[in-house]
Amino acid sequence: MMPILILKPEVFTWTQVHPYTETTAGLQPASTEAILGHKIGHVATGVGDEGQGRMNNVNQNENPIRRELGEPERTAY
Repeated sequence: MMPILILKPEVFTWTQVHPYTETTAGLQPASTEAILGHKIGHVATGVGDEGQGRMNNVNQNENPIRRELGEPERTAY
């Protein structure tokens, strides 16, 4: 059974799934921390996957966490 984190009924993630994402260092699997930063960003700030390239939540919530962790920033949704 895969662990699932449910933040709100419409915001959930499987904590053992790490999809590949485009980053400043090329295509890489997303870390659990980056995934949670993205999902928690939706809940905490209300920012959706909208804006240019659907990157608002990535730029406002996920990438700052990636920077703090020394991970490459996500460049595409």
